[in-house]
Amino acid sequence: MNTPDRSGTDDRARSHRSTARSVLLIDKLAGMGITGGGLAIILAVLGIFVFVVVEAFPLFLPPETTREVRLEGAPGDPLLVGLNEYRERAYVIGTAPEVRFFDLTDGRLLRTVPLDSLQGQRIIAAARAPARDRLALGTPDGRILLGRVVFDATYPEEGGRISTARWEPGALLDPIAGDSPIERLAYAASDEGSMLAVASRDGGFFVRVESIERSLLGAGERTIRRHDLSDRLPASITAIAVTSDATRLFVGMADGGVQVWEVDAEQADLVETFQATEDHTTPVSALAVAIGDNTVIIGAQDGSFGGWFPVEDPTAGTRVESYHNVHRFEPHGAAIVEIAPSGRDRSFFTADADGEVRLHYLTTQKTLLTVDEEPPARKLAFAPKADGWLAGRAGGPVDSYALENPHPEVSLGVLFGKVWYEGYDEPQHVWQSTGMTDEFEGKFSLIPLLFGTIKGTLYALLFAVPLALLGAIYASQFLHYRIRNVVKPSIEIMAALPSVVLGLIAGLFLAPRLEHVVPGTILIFLLTPIFALAAAIAWKTVPIRITSRFPAGTEVLLLVPVVLAGIWISQLLGPVVERLAFGGDFQHWLYDTTDQRYDQRNCIVVGFAMGFAVIPIIFTICEDALSAVPQHLISGSVACGASRWQTALHIVLPAAGSGIFSAIMIGFGRAVGETMIVLMATGNTPIMDWSIFNGMRTLSANIAVEIPEAPHRGTLYRVLFLSGFLLFTMTFILNGAAEWIRVRLRRKFGNY
Repeated sequence: MNTPDRSGTDDRARSHRSTARSVLLIDKLAGMGITGGGLAIILAVLGIFVFVVVEAFPLFLPPETTREVRLEGAPGDPLLVGLNEYRERAYVIGTAPEVRFFDLTDGRLLRTVPLDSLQGQRIIAAARAPARDRLALGTPDGRILLGRVVFDATYPEEGGRISTARWEPGALLDPIAGDSPIERLAYAASDEGSMLAVASRDGGFFVRVESIERSLLGAGERTIRRHDLSDRLPASITAIAVTSDATRLFVGMADGGVQVWEVDAEQADLVETFQATEDHTTPVSALAVAIGDNTVIIGAQDGSFGGWFPVEDPTAGTRVESYHNVHRFEPHGAAIVEIAPSGRDRSFFTADADGEVRLHYLTTQKTLLTVDEEPPARKLAFAPKADGWLAGRAGGPVDSYALENPHPEVSLGVLFGKVWYEGYDEPQHVWQSTGMTDEFEGKFSLIPLLFGTIKGTLYALLFAVPLALLGAIYASQFLHYRIRNVVKPSIEIMAALPSVVLGLIAGLFLAPRLEHVVPGTILIFLLTPIFALAAAIAWKTVPIRITSRFPAGTEVLLLVPVVLAGIWISQLLGPVVERLAFGGDFQHWLYDTTDQRYDQRNCIVVGFAMGFAVIPIIFTICEDALSAVPQHLISGSVACGASRWQTALHIVLPAAGSGIFSAIMIGFGRAVGETMIVLMATGNTPIMDWSIFNGMRTLSANIAVEIPEAPHRGTLYRVLFLSGFLLFTMTFILNGAAEWIRVRLRRKFGNY
């Protein structure tokens, strides 16, 4: 009996086991690679999220201030204090005719410079020109000494920086207010001239104005004029302030009123008188003009204070502006004795009679910090870079403080609420991050950007969703498979077009041409469906011997010339409709009728361009979802007598509802995050208007526009990162909600 040879079988078995092990190993490695790649993507996204949060979070950190040094040898009851931009040198002026300079690194007295021109006269009043260290010092005999503290910095070859300070004397002016002692001074100086306001103890009030008209050949004509305003005051003077350009004067009075004067070398005009306190018995105790010269900060004897700037009166027949108390703050518990505005931004300090010092910001109307130390502060000075301050206290001590307050202009109210900005007639949502001068008031409302993002997305989806969804329904349920095999890949290839190319075509090609054919473009959406419907009805009347020659699903080819004819006829009728219905000029009619301007780059252009980018995504996912509906459901519906359209509408569409919803939400997310199309196809104007004929600015486009110019770790830089955080959060919420709804739809229609 022969024994069968099993060697071949064993070899095949060993080979099979070896192959199985290699396949399992490869499968395991592939699974590990896919899992690792997925985790890497999650970690990368999480890392980006953490980075964005870390960069935006400092916007909401509270400011901090710390006392660094007390100046040794400062005069008692200082009248003026000041420091240089590096916070290395300071000066203090008291009643003695001298200027004392200090080293702020250790508080020691460097030197004392006597004011010889005062001839031993005491200083009883002092004023500093806004944003400059030009000083005016008044004496009991009515004379005024002008001068300047000059800070210099040198950089030796061995490294480091050497800061120095010196006194540069100016003119000694003859008594402006007569022989009466000076009680209050206000001073401003610029390259075009200066203004010196003097209130004397006998009730006199005088303004000295110096104007310089420069010529091309050198120093120009100098004009000096003295105005006597003593008889034009309804009450005694309690505070004076002058704008930095030496053109406007504010006078606070004992009855709580404030006078506003326009003064030049020719005349002094009283512009307005308004009541700054609630009654006529509380005096104004302090005045200061904020950077920009538009807002005057007024403090009262009862501790109340606020910011006032001119606002147009809507009840007046002509454009008339009057001062309104726009910015209000929580009052102090005692009289305001000092207001020190920053020369860098709209921060300012207030000090009351009890010694409490507060830091505020005008635009946000927020009190940022409070310092309460003894003895009470009487004179304050902001560092030029707003990173420190000096406090001259009653009895002589002068303290130097460091201040960390990098983003005072940002708060939740500024970012998401209405803010009343200078030059506006009411609170508004405004985004305007930069200006031409350092006096510009930054406007960081994110609401116009969120509005623009939603507006652009909705108009794009209004164009894309109907075309993509209806096209997917027709392609999956009615279109001939040979045509579908050409159409679907062609539409999917559209998704590969770079968005920058679509934006370029939309901005440079489509927008200029669409501007001249708006009525014809609108007619396309009206006439083309009518033409298609008429063609379908006409097709029903064609004899069956002719229609039978076209396989089912190929009749769509006959609609192509119909659609093209509808577009062509719409463009032909456009000028006729514009002439008959819009007086020959649609844009002028639009402005005259609706007060809306037609912007060349508007939401129509964005809808076309961004819709073109979104259609492939929505179409592909919808078509896949519709095609994945089991065939037995369709066959059963048709067998029961339903038409193909009834089957598609009542069976296929609900069964694929979760996939269709996912497609729309993915398209929504694609449109929300789109950057280049909205950047190039809109005017990038952050306005809040639903009109389809103007543009907008989206969060993503704003980041692309602003980030190259944003100072590193500055306020704008961090607000842009906050915008990125909002985009990230919006996308996360939308995707999460879409997934939740998709699962519920799938459960609801999963039994089909």
